[in-house]
Amino acid sequence: METTLLEWSSKNTVLRGIMCTPEHPSFEGVLLLSGFQRAATTAPKMKLFADRLGEVGIPSFRFDYTGYGISDGSAEDTTLTRMISDAESACVLFRQQGIKMIHIFAHSIGGAVTASMFQKDPSLFGKIVLLAPGLNMKDLIRFQIMRYIKKGKEYVPSWADTLRTPDTIRGALQFMGDGIQLRDGYIKKQFFLELLTQDVTHAFDGFEDRILHVYGDHDDLIPIESIPKVFPHTILVSGGDHELEEKKMKDQWFESCIHFLMP
Repeated sequence: METTLLEWSSKNTVLRGIMCTPEHPSFEGVLLLSGFQRAATTAPKMKLFADRLGEVGIPSFRFDYTGYGISDGSAEDTTLTRMISDAESACVLFRQQGIKMIHIFAHSIGGAVTASMFQKDPSLFGKIVLLAPGLNMKDLIRFQIMRYIKKGKEYVPSWADTLRTPDTIRGALQFMGDGIQLRDGYIKKQFFLELLTQDVTHAFDGFEDRILHVYGDHDDLIPIESIPKVFPHTILVSGGDHELEEKKMKDQWFESCIHFLMP
């Protein structure tokens, strides 16, 4: 399998990604989208998934959003709009490599990026694997900020608590200054304010047969209650957390996702 580093410009920033091309490739390929504050080029599950796709003859392309991994730019300026723009530019480049149909494997907020692209033109994409996806971002970000505020305290907010307190989060953000220092870096407030307006839960309505939804029953970052709709193709990972990278978790979803994406 040939591995190629690709560079291109998106909004005056140089992005980079890795394309894996099998010896006898299909004209269908898989775009791999990572989660929040993650680099798809180095995330273990993304690399393993790309390698396995190559073994079954499917090209793949995994890239890093602006400010992450091997791409240029500042992670502090992350917004969902920018992530979508980065992914759209990656799709253009992927097609320029001879890929006729793009399937997607997306983790976490990569699900919101995928849904936003998909609802613009569903004909541009084939099958989609959503791994612990964030779709209802306006409620998810409230849920996460409530958890952030209560961090270290005995009380841990539930999903139901989030839905009962719709007006408290925007006010809380005003007291956080220009941004929030998270475990993996500082993020400006504009990222959170934008997400408070985003819900793409129904972006796949009418196309549910193209979707494979994978989620863990112990995901404390994106609870299953955040996605009220039920997709016909689902995998519930027993004991699964949000990352779903441990072997005992990966064994429950990995090969099924590869099979789902095969032509």
